[in-house]
Amino acid sequence: MKKINIGIIGVNWMGTCHLTALMNIVRTYGDEIRPVFKVVSDLDENKVREAVKKFGFERWTSDWREVIDDQEVDAVIITTPNVTHCEMVVAAAEAGKHILCEKPMAMTLEEDRKMVDAVEKASVKSLVGFVYCSCPSQVLAKDLVQKGKLGDIITLRAQFDAGAWADPQLPAAWRLSAENAGTGALGDMTSHLISLSDMITGLRICEVCAVADIVYPIRKDPQNSDETFVVDTDDQVHLIFKYENGVTGMMSSSRVSTGIGFGLGYEIHGSKGALRYDGSRLSELQFYDMDAEPESRGFTLIKGNMIHGDYSKLGFCNDTDISIADVLIIQDYTFLKAIAEDENLERDIYYGYQVDRVLQAAVKSSREKRWVKLTECV
Repeated sequence: MKKINIGIIGVNWMGTCHLTALMNIVRTYGDEIRPVFKVVSDLDENKVREAVKKFGFERWTSDWREVIDDQEVDAVIITTPNVTHCEMVVAAAEAGKHILCEKPMAMTLEEDRKMVDAVEKASVKSLVGFVYCSCPSQVLAKDLVQKGKLGDIITLRAQFDAGAWADPQLPAAWRLSAENAGTGALGDMTSHLISLSDMITGLRICEVCAVADIVYPIRKDPQNSDETFVVDTDDQVHLIFKYENGVTGMMSSSRVSTGIGFGLGYEIHGSKGALRYDGSRLSELQFYDMDAEPESRGFTLIKGNMIHGDYSKLGFCNDTDISIADVLIIQDYTFLKAIAEDENLERDIYYGYQVDRVLQAAVKSSREKRWVKLTECV
């Protein structure tokens, strides 16, 4: 059995999701790799004490540096606001810790480069949390494209809509502040669409034209409801993009979509077939096959199947569903397995930098009202 000592920085919503996933790794995959909860850090002492009680950490601290300085910690998970990622990742790499960092990875491309340099110099494992790429249905989608079932890709249209901030009466939070988040729906949501596009199509975006919009520019101050808070990150964003082979596509994201809890989805059209995906039906994929007889052509529903990726580890049987919490187990296990077996990870810190280049090109495009090539963002 390989034990990997875990330190986590940040135990708000996403941090708790990771801890829950880690607790279920042994139940899901067996005990060949076992995470050990060593130290947890958060500025909110109530939350960090609750994490100790709930997850059994050996100790807690309000100083994130103590997590990184702990010589017993093998791997650090970073789920704090975006503005903190660079300093923490660089410090963790310099201390020889393996790193799982949430996305978007950095505030600027200068920060990205610092993070990449630190991780590569330390030769530590790293993973950026593009969790949907670990979903078995997306592994299947990638496999269908790689086997040529869609032929040549004609276009991709993807969207990620949610209503988390659809109520204008909700007080602001750190994600609505450019000082703390950098961008809004673009970095928080569109980054997931970019990672899915990269993974499934195997194509890379090289140029973007984007429009961003702040729908509710004034909200209540979270510290004082009698004061106002100026929102300066995008509520919604729309992208037209070009792949390196000249194919065009579209992406859009919104955090103010009324009535939508979770609206991630896409269509990919090719010369021989097409795929449709609705993330609210996490384990299902729709496939259109041009090679089928004309009288029987139509989108075929492919339900969750025990041979799709790691579905068999979490699905009860064929046609049953799994949850995004299950997908997080798959992702975090992949991270620990890479550490235990000295394997490379596809969506590492360097890959996070490549996604951030697309995001920064979109920011530049929206501000300057023009197409922007990724060669302008390095």
